[in-house]
Amino acid sequence: MKKNVLDARSFNKLLFALLAVIIVLTLAVSVYLGITLNNLSKQVSNNKYLAENNSRQIQVLAKLDDDYRNFSMEANEIEHYLPNNKEVSDLLKDLETMASKEDLNFSSYQAGNGQNQPVSLKGSTQDLQVKKVNGYMVFPFQITLKGSFARVDNMIKQIESYNRLVEIQSVKYTKDQTNVLGDAIKANLTINAYLK
Repeated sequence: MKKNVLDARSFNKLLFALLAVIIVLTLAVSVYLGITLNNLSKQVSNNKYLAENNSRQIQVLAKLDDDYRNFSMEANEIEHYLPNNKEVSDLLKDLETMASKEDLNFSSYQAGNGQNQPVSLKGSTQDLQVKKVNGYMVFPFQITLKGSFARVDNMIKQIESYNRLVEIQSVKYTKDQTNVLGDAIKANLTINAYLK
């Protein structure tokens, strides 16, 4: 019987072959791990970018949601100040009452911006020139008040805090020629009343 005995030369060859296989496997594993780590690093970077981008989008959406809620509340507030009916007579009666309480002479009323003929205080918007602005009907008119400057100023403040949406476009003051001895003035107010 012959014994398989490895001599030193054969043993060295076997060790070199085994070492070469280990080096090749180590290099292959290193390359594989390097590629895998590189891909994972790219995925982590991409996920981090997506997370930051999503975070910004969430903040933008939250701001838009807040803006929408604020807009909805403001729209509801505006709707509260717009009358449902198209009658303007209540508004004009209220203005006459305010003038009377301030001891002012409500001397004239004219629909439009001064170009229209005067109409009855019982007119509805079908009888008047009403324009549409931003989805709302706008009824422009002018009133003339006579009295002291302080009382006219008080009346303007009352109109500005009125429970309907009205906008004073302009105020023109002149000396009341019918009252030469007193401090009376004549104030022409151009007003827009908003309707649904």
